[in-house]
Amino acid sequence: SPTRASAGSAASAPARSSTSSGTPTAASTLRPAALPAIRWLHLVALLAALGAEAFRLLSHHRLATAAKGAALLGEVAVYARLCMAAAFVSGIAWFWLQGGAMLGRPLDGVEAVRTVAGTRFGEMLLLRAGLLVLALAFAQGRGPMRVAAPAWLASAAALQGWLGHGAATDPVTASALGLHVVAAGLWLGYLPPLLLACRRVPRLAPALARRFTPLGLLCVAVLAVTSLLQAQVLIGTLAATLGTSYGRLALAKLALFTTLLGLAAANRFRFVPAAESGDAVRGLALSIALETGAGLAIVAVAAALASQPPAIHEQPVWPFALRPVPGLWDDAYLRYGLLRLLVPLAMALALFILAAFVRGLRWLVLIAGVVALGFVRIPPWRPYAVAAVPTSFQLSPTGYDARSIATGRALFGQSCARCHGRDARGRGPDAVARAVWPPDLSAPLIAGRPSGELFWSIRHGVGPMPAAPE
Repeated sequence: SPTRASAGSAASAPARSSTSSGTPTAASTLRPAALPAIRWLHLVALLAALGAEAFRLLSHHRLATAAKGAALLGEVAVYARLCMAAAFVSGIAWFWLQGGAMLGRPLDGVEAVRTVAGTRFGEMLLLRAGLLVLALAFAQGRGPMRVAAPAWLASAAALQGWLGHGAATDPVTASALGLHVVAAGLWLGYLPPLLLACRRVPRLAPALARRFTPLGLLCVAVLAVTSLLQAQVLIGTLAATLGTSYGRLALAKLALFTTLLGLAAANRFRFVPAAESGDAVRGLALSIALETGAGLAIVAVAAALASQPPAIHEQPVWPFALRPVPGLWDDAYLRYGLLRLLVPLAMALALFILAAFVRGLRWLVLIAGVVALGFVRIPPWRPYAVAAVPTSFQLSPTGYDARSIATGRALFGQSCARCHGRDARGRGPDAVARAVWPPDLSAPLIAGRPSGELFWSIRHGVGPMPAAPE
């Protein structure tokens, strides 16, 4: 059967990467841990090179004629080239490790390398290696040739949409995911050179930070939109977000992204103005260093996400004792309660954000936000939640075809009909001995329950009903 065939192929894959005695080889043992690490190193080097080249492009006019500015540009140029070389070498290592995982054995021959190179992953990674070589060659030149290096790096970063889970989606989604990586590189990769500028040319560091603001805002907008698209395509539901490893990693990434936004806002509205007014740039440098650390952590989480199956392909394990009522937005009463809570909150939040950008009317806007909070009405929570079990949002892996229904009917007759009755109305021959009559399984209330909760009740038992045998 297909199930036995897939199980057999899964079982035979590790065997091909082991010795004849059944002991795993060193390569097969290290590969699971090495893959996320080498993917992280590759992405960090690529994003750092892209951001460094963007820094050179945006700040060249101001730094070229400033004291110590030319020396800083030279240091950033060397740093960018080292990052390009590191991205190339780590990309080759990624090709070797991932190819070995795909084939179930090390790439120990030309034919094995050719097989991996013929896959979508191999084609895209080798194309990225070629773009990195071009970027490194153009980075040695001057004038227009030098300006083309960031374009090659951006093209190499954009291929990420076809190297991860995005490769299994439509071209538009894959392109959006590639754009997500480009925006991340322009933002996060800009930070280390800016931190170096705080040390080398502290007087110019605030101006360099302000010069990046328009591009930074664009990057944030792109990251937000593409993150929402990624969540919709690869996660899908709240249950998948909270009940799968992929979803929880995505939440960790969201928390780090929020931290990055907070640090970026502190730079723009506090540390940069303070440095421009004559204060030391120490606070700006510390904030940029923290932002860089958070960026490295985000890339690490992204590398871990690439090693996990997308949440839409996993059965979620609901972690709470309660779950939202299905279709609560369709209920007029519940919808009205949510609107009375959410609309004033949204208005207050918008006013508080607006107060950060206006100066003359700041206190008036803040007062308006406080007044909006006064209209918040918190509804009673109980109508919005019902009891839940870990399998509440899981779906049947077999579906409801004729074969599974016939199998279930036979099992019902063997194990359930004595209490529930042959017609499932709860009037079986053993029902009279129960203190509570078994429920009518033909009732709409039972039919409307999620299949995952029905499975849990049968598997683990509920009330006087015993758990199903192993």
